[in-house]
Amino acid sequence: MNSFMRQLRTQPLLADGAMGTMLYARGVAVGHCLEQLVIDRPEWVMEIHLAYANAGADLITSHTFGANRLRLAHYGLENRVAELNAAAMRLALDVRERAARAFEHKVYVAGNVGPVGRRVEWADPLQQRVVVDAYREQIGLLAEAGTDLLLFETFSDLVELEVAVQAAKELCNLPLVASMSYGADGRTLAGQDAARVTTRLLASGVDVVGVNCSTGPAQVMAALREMQRAAPDGMFSAMSNAGLPERVGDRLQYPIGPNEFAGYVPPYLKLGVRIVGGCCGTTPAHVAAMREALDGHLALKE
Repeated sequence: MNSFMRQLRTQPLLADGAMGTMLYARGVAVGHCLEQLVIDRPEWVMEIHLAYANAGADLITSHTFGANRLRLAHYGLENRVAELNAAAMRLALDVRERAARAFEHKVYVAGNVGPVGRRVEWADPLQQRVVVDAYREQIGLLAEAGTDLLLFETFSDLVELEVAVQAAKELCNLPLVASMSYGADGRTLAGQDAARVTTRLLASGVDVVGVNCSTGPAQVMAALREMQRAAPDGMFSAMSNAGLPERVGDRLQYPIGPNEFAGYVPPYLKLGVRIVGGCCGTTPAHVAAMREALDGHLALKE
């Protein structure tokens, strides 16, 4: 069994928080390709990874969410897929090695894979092949670079997520965490609820079914209840955003602070969550508060 999966079965793990939120706080212009910063501002990405590791994260996420060929094409960067994914993985793996020397616990790296960023007509074989090739390209690069697992997150099209998962299973034997984001009605764009999504993702062979982003931790909790009903013995991940943001000037401000956010950790764990972390609007302060809540929960079980 993979080292990550052995650890995950032993006890729940704490993931990091938002990367984009932290980069925007450093003054990155809205509309800039965030993935390009692994080349233009690698020290920023490294410092953010380190901040999450220092806050107690067991799992840091490579800065590759939008580093697939189709999404990079929005910025004219489609020919830099290999360069950007390799650079991002070097930064994350460097932090993993630093953490191994500095901390008593191991830090894992999740190779991050996001949606292709366009609507796909799955009945069109040509469109489907383009998407499959894009996923195979990125997943192959992440696996070759030495990631500990693959994290598919913020998907709203279940078919697209299943296609990405299938590409991964054909290319490697890495653990797979597959996470959907739901609308305010608790359903995907195609109308599936969390129970249906969970059943299909487990049938596709993923190791952990997740929910991330969405409208905040309360909605994530509702999704988790459906997920647990569908798979009582399943392993889940929960990485909510810090509530719905409000625009302040040219920036977004998220309403849920670290302590309130961390208050959701114990009930998440009771619903079968094995990986808990943050999405948009969360910071190292949120992760530090979650670390305290997670440790407190584990101490009560001893």
